[in-house]
Amino acid sequence: MLNSSFAGETNHLSQADELVFEGALNCTNGNLDNALADFSKAVELDPTNADAIFDRASIYRVKGEFEKSITDLNEYILLNPTNDYAFKTRASDFDRLGKFDEAISNWSEGLRLNPNDANALAMRGFCYNNKEQFNEALKDYYKAIQIDPKNDSAWNNLGWQRATCPIASMRNGKEAVEAATKACDLSNWKKWTRVDTLAAAFAEAGDFQQAVKYQKQALNMYKHDKAREAMQNRLSLYEKQQPYRETYKQ
Repeated sequence: MLNSSFAGETNHLSQADELVFEGALNCTNGNLDNALADFSKAVELDPTNADAIFDRASIYRVKGEFEKSITDLNEYILLNPTNDYAFKTRASDFDRLGKFDEAISNWSEGLRLNPNDANALAMRGFCYNNKEQFNEALKDYYKAIQIDPKNDSAWNNLGWQRATCPIASMRNGKEAVEAATKACDLSNWKKWTRVDTLAAAFAEAGDFQQAVKYQKQALNMYKHDKAREAMQNRLSLYEKQQPYRETYKQ
């Protein structure tokens, strides 16, 4: 027969697991606030319930609360220090916050645990690019493509850097067009970001007619306000037969 304190602990663990299950159901049904409450109660009952901690972090990420997601992932990683996906998820959160040094550190640890992750390499390269460490970015893009030649993110990032880098020696219009076209093909021409990159690539290659064509296509694919101003500005450059040059904030 269990003593009372042990029985209470076991009961709490059972309740926590049930709450994780309920939270998962609420996620499936799109009830994120209810799911968040379920996971939070599960963590309260059992602070070592890794599933509840990770799932709550996922809800925070969906809600755009990246600092809270990172806090939960810190706890999760203490419980599961060899889970490469946790490091990569935390890296993505830091990336969204513009904390590229922290993102690179987490991408690197995730890649140490699982080196053959093309997506992680493409994303770490993107962070290097934002740090203006362009050689490191290129190494990651090329390695990602070597691991997975069908990774459209790696091709797209390579195309963008070769088209828009402020350092002339890092630009290559021919390679930019080839990489961006590959990214469009691999994504079945359904991602506006890939078409936007192709427009920049043609501009770097000096084919402004094609640049204007694809920039208009990208604008037609993207109906939200968030990126349209920057895209319209690039279109204006191409119509004036001027390429686009990226700028980076440190």
